[in-house]
Amino acid sequence: MRRVIVVDDLKENRYLLQKILKGHNYTVETAKDGIEALEIARKNLP
Repeated sequence: MRRVIVVDDLKENRYLLQKILKGHNYTVETAKDGIEALEIARKNLP
């Protein structure tokens, strides 16, 4: 399965993109800013 991190400061945008991407068989993580996204990426290194 493909993985993606959705980064946006608006919670509504993160939610909508997450729903759309999950519908296309993506594993989705969300972050409110770049710092949080980097933390998620570091925790999920291949």
